[in-house]
Amino acid sequence: MINMTAAHFIDSLGGTGAVANILGIKAPSVSAWRDGRSVLRIPDDKLIRLAPLAEIRGVATRKDLRPNDWQLIWPELTPKRKEVAHG
Repeated sequence: MINMTAAHFIDSLGGTGAVANILGIKAPSVSAWRDGRSVLRIPDDKLIRLAPLAEIRGVATRKDLRPNDWQLIWPELTPKRKEVAHG
């Protein structure tokens, strides 16, 4: 898990209003998450939706934001195994 407060994470995505607009929710809901000491304070379903944007903007990777289950949420991030040709 990355060492980032929820407030820093929200601010890095444009602030309370921007995050609320991205998620299609009201700003007071996002404001309630700002007091959290880490991004874990943000509800899982919302963090999962914000993670790709955070990754694109260079805030944090999806693997950093969800270190225990990223491969279940984003299987496309799992490295492909090379097939060995048997001759």
